[in-house]
Amino acid sequence: MLSTVARATALTAAVMLVPALCATSGAAAAPAATHHRATLTVHATSQHHVIAATTTRPGVARIANTGSQPIFLVRSRHGAGKAALAHDLNADTAGPLIKNFTVADILPSKAITYLRLSRGTYYLADTSRDTFTATSIAALRVAGNKVNATAPKARHVIVNSSGTLTSPATITTSSELGVTNRSTHLQELFLVQVAPKVTSGDLNAFLAKPSFDKLYTVAAGIPDFLAMLSPRGHATSSHHSRTGRYLVLTLALTSHSAEPRITAGHVGLINVK
Repeated sequence: MLSTVARATALTAAVMLVPALCATSGAAAAPAATHHRATLTVHATSQHHVIAATTTRPGVARIANTGSQPIFLVRSRHGAGKAALAHDLNADTAGPLIKNFTVADILPSKAITYLRLSRGTYYLADTSRDTFTATSIAALRVAGNKVNATAPKARHVIVNSSGTLTSPATITTSSELGVTNRSTHLQELFLVQVAPKVTSGDLNAFLAKPSFDKLYTVAAGIPDFLAMLSPRGHATSSHHSRTGRYLVLTLALTSHSAEPRITAGHVGLINVK
């Protein structure tokens, strides 16, 4: 199933599958109302069923995942519904999911995410399920007038149209991180703290020719999920890190590839002070 494949891929890099947020943006949007927008609260139960509101307004939403499990947030394409999403999440590759849904993100547990919701139907599913069913998936209808929540100022990590990564050289421990995907592929991004013992020479060697095997030699622990974004997606999340050196890396997930690779240009170095 997709979740198992994704976790196996992440595990190869010492990570767990957990996504963040995608804005499905098209043409320039009309001005939205600027008054206060209530927080959209979501969580998954111990039985792995997602609890969330059934309707909300389009525009920038402040989403709080108050539960202990990350949650898939996807937008339907071509009228695909809960049964199709369950089928696609149980698939061996990301191909069916990419075809039928736009990945808005995986909402991290115990965290706030800001994203722009478009009119249409979104679905939410607990990422920790072994097998997905239609009854475990929640639907969220986005309709009405636009209302924008005020997202915090953020430093930006950008996946460029070529798939290469641009990231800030230095941020503070209180910095918010915004992630933008300008590529044509679904992208999954992670932050990996560099072990203090790693020398600058070893780190530069990894950046010049990165691989999952080499990642083990420079990582201080399990990587943190940052975002999973469809093309043209954007997310801002409250991701605060301790001081130190961090690698930010992006993995492209395509309909024909079940095992993403790390390549030069797809990894950046951020110093947190």
